[in-house]
Amino acid sequence: MLVPTDFSVGSNHALKYAVGIAQSMKTAVHLVHVVESVVYFSDSVRMKHGYDELSNELETHARKNLERLGRKLTRSKVRHTETVLHGKAAEEILAYANRCRCDMICIANHGRGNIENMIFGSTTEKVLRKASCPVLVVRIHE
Repeated sequence: MLVPTDFSVGSNHALKYAVGIAQSMKTAVHLVHVVESVVYFSDSVRMKHGYDELSNELETHARKNLERLGRKLTRSKVRHTETVLHGKAAEEILAYANRCRCDMICIANHGRGNIENMIFGSTTEKVLRKASCPVLVVRIHE
């Protein structure tokens, strides 16, 4: 089972559902975070330096958070992997699910969100429309 996370409250809620399913089905969880590209509008020298620095910082942050969630899965006796991907979230999630032949994707319907989601659609919506396996969308009650 693939569980994409952006470390939001919604993603943590979806992970709780995934853990319950994984325990009852005796299956592994693929915990994935996608570091999306960041664009700077500045001169090319500063942009390159700033981008590399920010990208490294985002990856370090992601790995630490995945390790923290992984410890919870270990305590729950759920086999799991932790993976950081780079690119557009929906595309990377779908490619990973296909590559690893995941039987299901468990994803939250509310993540951190931003203005881009309002214009182009949410990651969850894109995954739901294009996934080749079942997708469990976990709603967070507000």
